[in-house]
Amino acid sequence: MKIQVITVVSSDGNLVLDDPFDISIESGKFGIETLKKRADLILNKDSSLIALLEENRKASASNYFVKTTSLTFDFVKGLFLYNLVDELILYQIPSVKNIGFRLSELTNLPEWKLIEQQSINPRLFRLIYRRNK
Repeated sequence: MKIQVITVVSSDGNLVLDDPFDISIESGKFGIETLKKRADLILNKDSSLIALLEENRKASASNYFVKTTSLTFDFVKGLFLYNLVDELILYQIPSVKNIGFRLSELTNLPEWKLIEQQSINPRLFRLIYRRNK
């Protein structure tokens, strides 16, 4: 089982939970829609953490996807709490929020290894992290 969490962060490390996101984040070769198409199932706020824990023990080959928004934030926190997240995909935007939740409230970034980085445009980056094992 592989769970991908997609998160948009501002340059100061705050989560951007607004939906919909900027069009350049949603579409294109490195966009969220491309990632969604590769997923077997899109997780949402009503998805069961217990069922995911059970499936994780069975080591299935499923690929799950969840986008961090104001509606899914608590669910995503649970995924990190139970160490179910395999891949963290960050879209870093140039704005500064100075309010809201910080990425460090979800996870400890030193536990993750940067495996890929793309520049979507001169001001927008996609960073893909995998958990250190």
